[in-house]
Amino acid sequence: MRSPCQGETIMSRIRTVKPELFAHEELYDAEKETGLPLRLAFIGLFTVADREGRFRYKPRTLKKDVMPYDEVDFERVLDALITRGFLVRYTSATGEALALIPTFTRHQHVNVKEPPSSLPSPEFDEPPESPADKGSARDGDASATRELPRAHLGTGTGKGTKDKTNDDDTRSLDAAAVSVAIIGWERSRKKAARGVSPSHPTVIELAALGVSLDELRAAYDDAVANRQASDDPTPVNAGFVRTFVEKRRRPPAHGCSAIAGRTDAGISRRASELGVVARPGESFDALRERV
Repeated sequence: MRSPCQGETIMSRIRTVKPELFAHEELYDAEKETGLPLRLAFIGLFTVADREGRFRYKPRTLKKDVMPYDEVDFERVLDALITRGFLVRYTSATGEALALIPTFTRHQHVNVKEPPSSLPSPEFDEPPESPADKGSARDGDASATRELPRAHLGTGTGKGTKDKTNDDDTRSLDAAAVSVAIIGWERSRKKAARGVSPSHPTVIELAALGVSLDELRAAYDDAVANRQASDDPTPVNAGFVRTFVEKRRRPPAHGCSAIAGRTDAGISRRASELGVVARPGESFDALRERV
């Protein structure tokens, strides 16, 4: 343990690493995609988490204990693990930034002498699914992702069209909850969502609309249907979902579409924002219909 003059430190613990983790395809793919040392960092976080898998979200302090000699932006590492569901970040009632390894208690056999956690839980209705929990996700079923941390539910009410049978499903979501939902739903389609981190501008803008979980899901389903109808394999991102949130709230008037008068440059820019890729030889008229 370091002396106070060397800065804050975290008490590390002895933890278990299962052999399957080294052959984890999603974690490997995420590391290759980002170019960040996600596997080593994820394993290292086991040692700083308490017996419930919780730890204080302090990137600089965590880096000192997990990867002290690596020249890497550890906050980017943590963000990459969060946006892909390997970690969940939340805030306590007192405003303290915390994080959780969702599947920690399923795979760790903690020493009975280890003291209980002093950190509050994020109050999940049920433990969230994680890609680190191999084989636990149900293909084609995104229901596990619908149970979001209450810490990420706002106080407003969305304007969706679904029946409001569940209070949590009709309360507005913050950017973190929007991010978790879209990532989980896309993962159930075997897609790797991009540009949907909680700090991404389009996610923040979508959350600022006061969207509820019901409304977000309805708009997401519309976005997926649009992708499938146009035979477009591109993953759904927050900008594309926002388009369908706005369409549901403000159905287009009959007559000339506002997009019809856009310039070619404007169409290209909008397509880029939505993650829609122009097909070889596709005209701007055809592209306009898809955005």
